[in-house]
Amino acid sequence: MRPVNAIRHVRDWLQSATGKAAIPGGTKIWQDYQRFRRELPVIAEEAQLNPAQLTFIDYLQLVTNWLKLHR
Repeated sequence: MRPVNAIRHVRDWLQSATGKAAIPGGTKIWQDYQRFRRELPVIAEEAQLNPAQLTFIDYLQLVTNWLKLHR
């Protein structure tokens, strides 16, 4: 399964399981993810982190901060 399809399936499952209408569509999530991945090297360097050596917590913090700025 392609990643974009996996994202859509998980999003749709979460939407039906939680009943929350605030979850963006699968295409939007995929586009945001692609944008984040393109920006990640700069974001990591600005945080004085090596993009190739991010821990899970580092990555989580970068994603969280990115989402706060782009939602």
